[in-house]
Amino acid sequence: MPHVEAARALQSDWGAKELSPEESSEALDRFIENASTGNLRHVSQQLQEIGEEGFQNSVVNISQGLDALALLQLATYPLGRRSKLPSPQQATYEKNLYSALSFQPKSLHPGNVKIERDNVLLQRIKKRFQVDSDIQGAIQGWNETVRQFESDRNSVVVAAGNSGKHFQLLDRLGFQLDGSEDHNLLAVDEVTTVGAGESGVSSPLASFGPEVDLLASGEFEGKFGTSYASPKVANLMRTVHLSHPEYTSDEVEAALKVQLRPKSPE
Repeated sequence: MPHVEAARALQSDWGAKELSPEESSEALDRFIENASTGNLRHVSQQLQEIGEEGFQNSVVNISQGLDALALLQLATYPLGRRSKLPSPQQATYEKNLYSALSFQPKSLHPGNVKIERDNVLLQRIKKRFQVDSDIQGAIQGWNETVRQFESDRNSVVVAAGNSGKHFQLLDRLGFQLDGSEDHNLLAVDEVTTVGAGESGVSSPLASFGPEVDLLASGEFEGKFGTSYASPKVANLMRTVHLSHPEYTSDEVEAALKVQLRPKSPE
């Protein structure tokens, strides 16, 4: 996937040698942009190819996506316990990360330094999402692709994601959060975004925000996730499309909301 390739490129850039602040910063911005636009354009191309088949009253389910928390984890993975990067390269990688962020620790405790560093990095990722014209263009392109596909009385369902637990952890650690951190970039206005939960209440494990349109059970064979919830909604939407072939995607979604109404977690 594009975000994995972008992470590998960042590891290659930052792990090879110590870069100037400008070079290390450019490498970080390139990672954020390539991971985001790559995923958005990849899915847009897939949906365009499906649309060219001329489907009507059909539903496409997408159990993938990308959010700021995922990019935070990818960017810091080479410095984590499971990293396979040799220690000298890890040290170089960390120096370039600090340089890219102009980061100077305020604490002497290693755990606090990591929290400070990751907080600054997360803010950088979120800011890049907002100001990068290529990322915004890719989001708009994905939205237009969905709109075109749904114009033939089809629907697109997207899993919200499973960053809820990570979000709550960072909240307890004092990160500067505004609720956008676990927002799946594929969860644009045109799609039906599905969260996971039980009895109409979202699970703390799943991503949840104003973009979530419907909730469904995320349980499947002892596992849990929005990628199990979204196909269930997709199947229901397909049934409504077949029963009411004249319905638009918005009308199908509205019909389901009567039974599957999302509630914000307390």
